[in-house]
Amino acid sequence: MPQSGLWSSSEMAEHWQQDVERRRQDFAEATQRMLESAGLGPGDHVLDIAAGTGDQSILAARRVGPGGSILATDISADMLGIAARVAQQEGLTTITTRVMDAQQLDLEDNAFDAVICRLALIFERELTEAGFDEVITRALPFESHYASLDAFLQSTASRLTAGVMGQLRKPEQQHLLGEVRQALSQFEGSHGLVAPAELLLGVGSKEMRLC
Repeated sequence: MPQSGLWSSSEMAEHWQQDVERRRQDFAEATQRMLESAGLGPGDHVLDIAAGTGDQSILAARRVGPGGSILATDISADMLGIAARVAQQEGLTTITTRVMDAQQLDLEDNAFDAVICRLALIFERELTEAGFDEVITRALPFESHYASLDAFLQSTASRLTAGVMGQLRKPEQQHLLGEVRQALSQFEGSHGLVAPAELLLGVGSKEMRLC
């Protein structure tokens, strides 16, 4: 299944939302640093690219307050539907959603004070190709905790199966799972699975064009 089809599926949206608490735990520091680096403040208008189910959109909305606004965009209408529902439950009326491909944004120039994107821009070159200047990146280490290796595999199995593994035959899927299990077994101990990882925080500026 193509990546666009995978991420826009209703099944993926449901699985993504089920992991919301783990994302809050794993990415708390990185998300805070992202919002701080974006310089969000009261009254700011913010674009959230590839917003998913809106975890960071909610946090950004609280920073900009009632005088600001958040436009959450994503390729998945189902994910944005969840984001809109959660925003309503939180009593946040400044978040709006729009289905949009991150690679084909159709927005007015200079409409936003800041742009944020979490877990979608993977490489520094993606920021420079988007026209950002003076891009600075730094690695933020973190640890992801699971009760066991089996718990980790169960929590990610549906996404692995729907993505890359879904394109493999059953024997190949089992072989790949075996390799994943062997590679991660070194991180399993008496306290469960503690998997070290890192996120890349990229910060850049973009000169505004005068109308």
